[in-house]
Amino acid sequence: NLALKNPRVFKIKTAVLPDVKLPDYKKIAGEMMTRPEEEITVAEQEIEGALEYLKKSRAKDGTSPELNDEFAKSLGVFENLEALKKNMRENIKLEKAVKAREKKRMELLDLVAASSQIEVPVILVEAEKEKMFSELKGSLAGMGLAFEHYLDHIKKTQEDLAKEWTPEAEKRVRYGLTLREIARTEKIEVAEAELEKETEYFLSRYLPEEREKLDLKRIKNYAYGIVRNEKVFRLLENGR
Repeated sequence: NLALKNPRVFKIKTAVLPDVKLPDYKKIAGEMMTRPEEEITVAEQEIEGALEYLKKSRAKDGTSPELNDEFAKSLGVFENLEALKKNMRENIKLEKAVKAREKKRMELLDLVAASSQIEVPVILVEAEKEKMFSELKGSLAGMGLAFEHYLDHIKKTQEDLAKEWTPEAEKRVRYGLTLREIARTEKIEVAEAELEKETEYFLSRYLPEEREKLDLKRIKNYAYGIVRNEKVFRLLENGR
């Protein structure tokens, strides 16, 4: 029992976010945005490869369909094979454009984070490692693989991976703190409607029975970061 004259002292260990001194991130972003964009092209081999993959996926009883106008029409939305090829070319080009944008964003973030003055707390690095393990276990589970079997396959222990992941975890924390500080400096906010939309999009990838097992608070925090970071990158790309 807790008596009035017998007080108990509770120690709570928390992580205090460090101060972050940012460089002139708008100048860094401006210099990067003025670089000439690489032309995005799609080779015929890529189209042929996509067609072959589609052909194999439509095979029945070991027999693959012919790549002709009839095959394109069987997909329901294409007039002929050329229309199908055109659609594939546009989709591949769009996918490449998205990847190019993400690559450029990461290069920009790397430059800003590297030029920022941040003392990264060990406790945040360890927390990021735990997140990385959760991501790995989730990915393995999606493929029907057990985490223990994966460790046996790569002949490593969880401690081995944790040690190897320290530099990556520290980089992720630096990135997160940098984005958070830019958002705070620029007074970037996430509206409730935006948060709900991103949360629902994330949940839509799971079956109803799987959703019940998810940590909604954690998912909302994740969704908040996604929306906020997107706003930060758009601000940097637009120079305002």
